[in-house]
Amino acid sequence: SPPEKALLSSIAHLSSLHCALLSKTTTISNTHPSTICRAVATSIKSVQLAAFQRKVLEVEEGILKKDAGSVGAYNIVPLTQIVGEFEPWVRRMEWFTEVVEVMMRGMGKGKVEERCTGAKVIDWLCEAMRTGYLDIEIAAGELTRVAETAWVKCVAGWVLYGRLPSFGREDFFVHMVEGDVRV
Repeated sequence: SPPEKALLSSIAHLSSLHCALLSKTTTISNTHPSTICRAVATSIKSVQLAAFQRKVLEVEEGILKKDAGSVGAYNIVPLTQIVGEFEPWVRRMEWFTEVVEVMMRGMGKGKVEERCTGAKVIDWLCEAMRTGYLDIEIAAGELTRVAETAWVKCVAGWVLYGRLPSFGREDFFVHMVEGDVRV
């Protein structure tokens, strides 16, 4: 029926977002030139999407155990109940998609100026903490912490050992000048 189709389309949309995020975060984690972008993508995949997957398993477990919160009279599982369980995830998944799209800018293109850098991601995430949505604010804070931790690891190598990072140099604020003498 049309109402059931409408309910299922919202779940299908969530599923599409999840699959796309899995694919894109894997691509960023494996190929992005920025260490910070790689760290943020890995966190989205291993923490945020893993939490969504746990929610799916939790709802499924409730249905299989015939929990009164999931299964109604005559063993009927109301579709509205299932959709309601995942409603809070729609906004988060759409926001994670925005984060991933920001990080994918310039990937595969020849112009380095268009690429997303770690600084751009950190700035974007800090700005996202002021959306007015508590769940987005928390997620943005967690991803900002991940991004800043990755940046601090680069800084620590330079401060403690005088070494520039061998990977993700675009994220770092100190660069080797061509023809400069190393001591």
